[in-house]
Amino acid sequence: MAQNWKEYQIEVAEFFRSLGLSAVVEKEIEGVRGKHKIDVWVTFSQYGINIKWVVECKLWDSPIPKEKVLTLQQIAQDVGADRSFLLSESGFQAGAIRAVGTSNTTLTNLKDLRENSEKAKNEFGLSKLNKRYTLLDSRLKPLIFDSSGAPFPYQKIGKGIIIETMSDLHVIRLALPKIHAQDFPVNIHINSNIERVENVRDFLNLVSPFLDQVEEDIGCLLEQVKAFQIESRELSFLLISAVKKLLKDAEKTLLNKCIEENEENRMDALRSMKRVGHLSDELKSIAHHKVQIKLKSLMRLLIDTVYLYLTKQEIKKSIWDKTRDNVLNKLEDLQSAWKPQKMYELYQV
Repeated sequence: MAQNWKEYQIEVAEFFRSLGLSAVVEKEIEGVRGKHKIDVWVTFSQYGINIKWVVECKLWDSPIPKEKVLTLQQIAQDVGADRSFLLSESGFQAGAIRAVGTSNTTLTNLKDLRENSEKAKNEFGLSKLNKRYTLLDSRLKPLIFDSSGAPFPYQKIGKGIIIETMSDLHVIRLALPKIHAQDFPVNIHINSNIERVENVRDFLNLVSPFLDQVEEDIGCLLEQVKAFQIESRELSFLLISAVKKLLKDAEKTLLNKCIEENEENRMDALRSMKRVGHLSDELKSIAHHKVQIKLKSLMRLLIDTVYLYLTKQEIKKSIWDKTRDNVLNKLEDLQSAWKPQKMYELYQV
């Protein structure tokens, strides 16, 4: 505790600086009616607005009277301050307390100010941590289930990594209700250890860097997803082109009456069929579950129709026309997954 008024001023200024505010001791400020020497002049910016506070320090042995409150309010008004504080370690007279009323003047002491600010900082810290947890949880969930409930829609991302990251977030989820209820001590299983926290500040100090790592892990997972999306989109369009070529080659084979030309066309169709199969396997390994469903439907149709037809010498033109139209519709369905609104719906994480 400060031994004299000067030390008290410095201690008060250091408190406000600890909150990230600018605090100057014995600052001379020009007001409308003249200059005023302010014990502690506090300034900061909030939402682009410059905020100014006047802080008066009274290290007296007796309670502060009403007159000092009125004088402080006049000074604050004259210099255009947004708020004023009168700090006293010996309390305030009843008239001083009544004089404050509903004004923007606060009567307090350094101990209460510290306790209230610590509570406010803890509440702000918990609120910020809650938002971080909610955001990270929302970013991770699409990697666990897609909108239809299918698990692990990105097969090429290791399930173990996703489950481990989900488990890390679960640790926070289990602890938060007890922290909010101030049900201390709380044991937290973190980084393969059991950590015991006795208050909110200890919890925030422990969990914040842990969440930093979880955020980094989820960021890496999402970078993989982004890469898979790009590769999957490119493979989808290569596959669509390959299927269209297969349709052309198969049509030449199945509707051509010339046997010699037919064999050459059939070889072209078989090469196209292999190309389609290769691209389909590649796409299946990295595509999102919903794209896999569209891909499976396309390949099932090709196997039941085009692939089967190529084992025959020829088929009726009416059957081929219907088959070709059905395949083209499936290709359009696959391509639609990559339209902007569809990409947002299916892939945004």
